[in-house]
Amino acid sequence: MAAAGTNATDKQVAEAARKAAQDAINPGFFFLIFWGFYERQRVGDLAYDWAIACAAGHKDYIECKNAPAFNPKSDQWTVELWFKADKTSEENILYNKEQLFEAQVHDGFFEYAWQPSWKWRKTFSVAKGRWYHVAVVYDGKTQKVYRNGQFFSQLNQTGKINSNTFPFLIGARYVGTIRNGVSRHFKGAIDEVRVWNQARTPDQILNNVHKRLRGNEEYLQGYWHFEEDLARDFTANENHGLIKGSPATVESTMPGYAVTAGIGSKIQGTFSETYIQSKGTIPFFDWNHLAAVYQASYGLRFSEQDAFVDCGDSASLDLAGDLTLEFFCCGLTT
Repeated sequence: MAAAGTNATDKQVAEAARKAAQDAINPGFFFLIFWGFYERQRVGDLAYDWAIACAAGHKDYIECKNAPAFNPKSDQWTVELWFKADKTSEENILYNKEQLFEAQVHDGFFEYAWQPSWKWRKTFSVAKGRWYHVAVVYDGKTQKVYRNGQFFSQLNQTGKINSNTFPFLIGARYVGTIRNGVSRHFKGAIDEVRVWNQARTPDQILNNVHKRLRGNEEYLQGYWHFEEDLARDFTANENHGLIKGSPATVESTMPGYAVTAGIGSKIQGTFSETYIQSKGTIPFFDWNHLAAVYQASYGLRFSEQDAFVDCGDSASLDLAGDLTLEFFCCGLTT
């Protein structure tokens, strides 16, 4: 297996592939190339096409019905997600569990409002068209904000986050306590929404910023990413979201790679004639099982005048009736 660097051209990849085959003892040697930059050029930016995007002028959002997983009743809680804002003026809600916990992009800043103190708190500035990872953590003593895996700010708080019957919304919020409508729709892309009934540590946040989770992690209450235009909750709670409006599925910020495979003695011609490549993007930072199958057939090359194959003297070769001999051959001239 050959691994390569990060600044490859088409020609360099082809040359590396040929060299890998030439260096192999067996001419039928099968190899895989993981080539970051080159594959990024071929597959796009090698991001998952699994983020959900809400367009300006559309009333797009995701609604998850009220469930125990969205009602902390404790002083241990974390919500994190990736987002990219196409609009930063006015109020653009990222997530909302009305009167319990919510977050938004408001006039160029990321803000959050969480119990016990239900007030908007301004934190870091947000630029349009740029991806950010944000985590808000409450541990019963402080509310902490992490931007792109790094600690940004904190606020002293005590008490519990309670419960209510409101649904959990992604990309919008309910207006008022009588639920007389949904408003303040987010304009941009959202991905990797995670809700934990645990105060995540700095290391836990940083180590999982760019990692796709399995959904069975301890304390994980809800987990959504959006492939195939679905808002599936990948935890055992299965609090799947109902998509409202017509949001688009767009490229996510989560990194991945593609796999390119070739056969040693078959490396010639153009890329498409020589190699095969995985159709989908494979997540980084996780073990994946890959299987590649190649069924080879071989012929014999006779390089000397007296070269031959002796098939032995088996009785099965004593043919007395009709006979057909069939073979492929390629004549070489000097």
